[in-house]
Amino acid sequence: IGTLAIPIQENQLTDIEKIATAALDQINTSELAIICNNQNADRDHRAKIKEKEIQGKIVEWELEVLIVASLPDHYRILTKPTSNLPGTLLTLYPQSSRQMTYIDGVKPGNRIKVKGKIQGILHGRIRINPALLI
Repeated sequence: IGTLAIPIQENQLTDIEKIATAALDQINTSELAIICNNQNADRDHRAKIKEKEIQGKIVEWELEVLIVASLPDHYRILTKPTSNLPGTLLTLYPQSSRQMTYIDGVKPGNRIKVKGKIQGILHGRIRINPALLI
């Protein structure tokens, strides 16, 4: 019932349902972090190759939050890069009002666990859209 109270488009709902039940893809996150943490990641040839390789992959990561922005039907979350995980730009869709309340309380430095679909790389960050809170 809580899911119905959050206005999202039908194609997003289909993607979210698929991601929730999808198997995880294996990705070398340490290698990805090295490539993405490079200051020139957008211009780096290795980043372009890696982006094509990881696009569409389903991942589940625990990430440290830097910034949370609340939008009408989703959240945009920027996470901190580490030596083992690249920074991310998440488009997170809460699945209930309880999750919305939880996300509203998330502060910089908190850790969240998400599952989502990689869209690509933007300014050295992995774009994950849609993402679900685990």
